[in-house]
Amino acid sequence: VGRFMSEKLDGRRAFWDGGISRGIPASRVPFANTLKDYKKRTPPVATGLWSRFGNVISAPNWFLDQLPSFPLDGEMLDGVSRQTTISITSKDIPIDKEWKKILYYIFESPPLHKVFSSIPYRATAKDVVEIDSVAMDLFIHKQVEELVETNTKHFEWAFQPKSFSEIVVHQDGWNLFELDKIPFRKLLFLSQTEIKSLDHMYEELAKTRANGGEGLMLRRPDSFYECKRSHNLLKLKNISFGEAEVIGYHTGRETDRGSKLLGLMGNVIVSWENIHFELSGFTDAERKLIGSGFNGREWALQNPDTYCPVGISSPTFPRGSKIKFTYRGLTNDGIPNEARYRRTQ
Repeated sequence: VGRFMSEKLDGRRAFWDGGISRGIPASRVPFANTLKDYKKRTPPVATGLWSRFGNVISAPNWFLDQLPSFPLDGEMLDGVSRQTTISITSKDIPIDKEWKKILYYIFESPPLHKVFSSIPYRATAKDVVEIDSVAMDLFIHKQVEELVETNTKHFEWAFQPKSFSEIVVHQDGWNLFELDKIPFRKLLFLSQTEIKSLDHMYEELAKTRANGGEGLMLRRPDSFYECKRSHNLLKLKNISFGEAEVIGYHTGRETDRGSKLLGLMGNVIVSWENIHFELSGFTDAERKLIGSGFNGREWALQNPDTYCPVGISSPTFPRGSKIKFTYRGLTNDGIPNEARYRRTQ
C-alpha cells in the first residue's frame, strides 16, 4: 500500500539520453557497448537511444526529432500487437514503415550518470564491459553544457536525482505528466496509480490480465533510480497451471554460464492443447538420461543440444507420461510464457 503501480509491459527497454550523444560515433561514447561493432559493415553512430545493454538503437530521424531534450527511460512496444519490438529496433538501418508502429512508453526520467552506473555492467549474458566512470562524467558534462544555452532543462534533469514520486507528481519544471504537451503521439507516459489497499492492487491486476497484460510493476514512491534489481521495484504477475504430455527431450549444451548441462537432459519437449514446446526448471538428478543398450550420459556428451532418439529417455519423465507446469500468459501463437516444471509434494 502506498506504492505506485503500473502495467508490466512486454517491450524492449530503451533509454533516451536527451540527445546528447546523437550523431557521435559510438566508439567515442564512454558508456556505449562496442563489443560486437567489429562485425558491422559501418561503425555505429549514436542516436541518443540506447538498449539496456548499451547498444545503439537506430531510429529514423523523424522519430528522434520529436523526443524531448531530457533523459527518458521506458519500453518500446509494437502498438498493434502490444508485443516486443526487438526485431524492429535491432536493425542497423531503421525501416520507416516498421517504426510507424512503435510506441515508446515512458516510466522514468533518470539522471544521466545513473543509467550505466553499474561498473562494470553486463553487456550481454556472457560479456562484461568496463566503463571509465571519470570519462563518462566528463562526456556527459561536456555534452550537456553545450546544450544548456538552448535548453536549461537539459542540465536540470541530467544531474539532479529525484525520487519517483517527485518525477510523477512534482510541479516545478518538466514532469512526466507534461509529456502530453509534446505533439508526438508515439511518446506516451505509462500511467502510475497509487495503491490504496491490497484489494485495489489485485483488482487492477485482474483488469490488466483481462486486457491481455502480463502483470503489474510496484514502485516505492520515495525510491531513487537504480541500475540494478531492487526491492524498491517489484513485479506482480499471475501464475497459471497446466499439465502436458512428454513427447521427447533435448540434450544439454554448453552455454555462456558454463557446461553443467553437458551429458544431461537440457529440456523436455511436451504437447499441450495441440501445441509443442520446451519445458525447463529441472534439477540435475531429474535431468538424468538413460540409453537402451548404451550409456545415456555418454551419448548426451557426444551429442549436445540434440533431439534424443527413441533409444534415449528420461527415467523421471518417460515419453507418454504427464507433467505439470506453471506459466505466465500465452504468446500470440498460444505458447505458454516462462513455462517451468511444477513439482508437487
